[in-house]
Amino acid sequence: MGSIVPYILTGTLTRYKAPVAAGRIFPTVKEFFQVLLTFNLVTISRVFFRSPDIHVAADFFSKICSKSFFQAPLHLVTTNLLWCMPMLVVEWIQREKDYVLEAKKLNIFIRIIIFGVVIAATWYFHKQMNTTEYYYFKF
Repeated sequence: MGSIVPYILTGTLTRYKAPVAAGRIFPTVKEFFQVLLTFNLVTISRVFFRSPDIHVAADFFSKICSKSFFQAPLHLVTTNLLWCMPMLVVEWIQREKDYVLEAKKLNIFIRIIIFGVVIAATWYFHKQMNTTEYYYFKF
């Protein structure tokens, strides 16, 4: 933890001021790999965060790297893609804003409809979710 103190004291440990690919549709190759690296590091850290000990995390990683992981049923892959793609597209379109649903220029009625759909979807899918699996309830 001591190695992070100089960055905090000098003020160089800050989040990026400009979003990825600001003013462009696609990121550069360097930006793409930076986003990919960040995503992978966060995903790996979540495995360690959720695991009760290092052995469970190692077992999980060994299952990910096994050949059986890549033999998932096609319907499972397409279902996951159908859920992820709209969220990724909305997130990418809104990346230059402070938060995803920031829509100050839209008509107030359209904004209310958008927020209502998000709240209704959250309420609907939360009822179907097993809340004991949610890792914030771990504490």
